[in-house]
Amino acid sequence: MSIQMLRTRIPGGYEFYRVSCPIYDSVGGCIQYKDGDRVACIRVESDTLFNQNSSLPSYLHFLNKDKLRKI
Repeated sequence: MSIQMLRTRIPGGYEFYRVSCPIYDSVGGCIQYKDGDRVACIRVESDTLFNQNSSLPSYLHFLNKDKLRKI
């Protein structure tokens, strides 16, 4: 079994490691919550800033049912 996502320091958060982000379709840097309905993407802005206190600010996106991906 290969590791697809890496657990982060954020409770319930997993970084896209070998699977692509459903927002930007790129690997690495973005975080999805374990319930699969939210993604913090570092590449696409949204109205909700998730983290601005790092060198890579991220934006919170809520996923539609067709893009949900349970961990």
